[in-house]
Amino acid sequence: MSWRRLQARMPAIFDTIATIILVSSMLVGFGYPAFVLILSAVVSKTNVAGNEVLEPVFWSVLDSSIVACIATVLATILTALNRSLPRSLSRIFDVIILIPATFSPFVIGAAVWRGVGRGGILDPGFFPPFFGRLAVIFTFTLALSPYAYALLRLSTLKVPLALIDICRVNGAGEWKIFRHTVWPRMRRGLPLAWLVVFILSVSDPVVPSLLSYPHPNASRAVWTLTTALGDTGGAARISLVLLMTTLGLGAIAFRALESRDLLGAFRGFEPDSNRTSFSQPVGLALWPRVATVSALAIVTTAPVIFMVARAGTNQTSSSPMVITTALVISLFTVVGSIVIAGSGLWLKARRPGRHVVDMLFGLALMVPGATTGSALGLAYGPSSHLAVNLSSTAQPVMASLLTVAAYLTLSAPLTYVSVRAYGRVLPRQDFETALMLGASVARAARVSAQTWLRQSVAMSITIVLAVSAVSVAPIMWVTSPSTPLLVPYLYRLIDHAQFGSAVLLALTISAIILLLLFISSLLLRIRTRSRGSQF
Repeated sequence: MSWRRLQARMPAIFDTIATIILVSSMLVGFGYPAFVLILSAVVSKTNVAGNEVLEPVFWSVLDSSIVACIATVLATILTALNRSLPRSLSRIFDVIILIPATFSPFVIGAAVWRGVGRGGILDPGFFPPFFGRLAVIFTFTLALSPYAYALLRLSTLKVPLALIDICRVNGAGEWKIFRHTVWPRMRRGLPLAWLVVFILSVSDPVVPSLLSYPHPNASRAVWTLTTALGDTGGAARISLVLLMTTLGLGAIAFRALESRDLLGAFRGFEPDSNRTSFSQPVGLALWPRVATVSALAIVTTAPVIFMVARAGTNQTSSSPMVITTALVISLFTVVGSIVIAGSGLWLKARRPGRHVVDMLFGLALMVPGATTGSALGLAYGPSSHLAVNLSSTAQPVMASLLTVAAYLTLSAPLTYVSVRAYGRVLPRQDFETALMLGASVARAARVSAQTWLRQSVAMSITIVLAVSAVSVAPIMWVTSPSTPLLVPYLYRLIDHAQFGSAVLLALTISAIILLLLFISSLLLRIRTRSRGSQF
């Protein structure tokens, strides 16, 4: 086959590769585990039924809805405030707001409890006990608001600064500028921000266990039934009811905001006369190169992951081992998220009129972590039919793959949805001018939207790193307290009242995540001289 003929067939070849990656990842991460979960709910014997299933789901959904509403409103106010700050102060403001996202919610809850709760270090003597539903709602709001803020900030980056300056020259006030320029763009990000906070809140079993026991909670019930009581049938039933309720609320949220369909907000604004889709040139031109580099990174990083999995059998986990494991898992999750989300972007860019890919990632994002965790544990856990038939050498490999898969079930859909929801920022005339001057599609896209690309990629990397390093669900269902990962190890320290060690470790990993964000921002700002003056 000649080189020209091979080049002509490359798009079709990449179509096949992207389809295989996307279909296999969805089947492995959601398809087969969902089948095992449904089978367990129907076949397994359990005494959990009726109110024992509905009551914890009701209270979990109610509390998480309240948290999501408060966090979204707070993030909206903070985002609007940030738009009025100078650019240098705006970046500092971003870092300050994002700091809580680098800690697990139960770490923040324990810190507040030990600080200002009754008997705490800063207790003035009249504070009530930091316990109950209000404590859970406060903890989740403080811990998860940065995720909503980050997503809304991405949506406001699409507002041209020149448009705001023109409005000010014409005498428009700040409120009028916000209402006519910033708010229409921010409004499209509200469903996604609300949904992400709701999913993270409803999926966390640890904060309710520490701060509101025995108040009913679905994730805590699934966690207890699975890990402590071994009642997989009851856990599967609660997980399925929680899943159906969450999907229904997701549909209502998008309908309430007048989206044209369930995932209308994921696609962003429709193209108008002077703008084109940024995700299409990114998918068509950048994904093949990114996928190749990411595949090589996976091959080189996999042995480290497997070594870490073998170390998980050691009962003497230490802070250095935990930090090393968290960093490796986070980087591996970023690479996997790029490959999976990039496959979806490629297929969507090749067939813009089809919304199957949008629906797949949107539905994957709406699956609660409790449902995903229990399903993954039943499908690939130590007691699953697949793991039982493996050799002793292959079981650590299976454990490492299960850990990575658990993180990817949240980070990969979030990466895809973030790009799709906020990708329409590329001026068509600049993009077409670059093409006329001989630039490739990749370079035209990069040069025409360099500022937005740097900021959005850095923000997306921050979200993925934070999720993979501090996310509680579904990782708590596929690990044990002895596993050398940050979340299980921190939970063990707090559960054994070793608050000093827990705080030191949490601060260390937070500093590392912020340092990685700073490094990624610097790398994204690097330009060569040849690129600075021409396309």
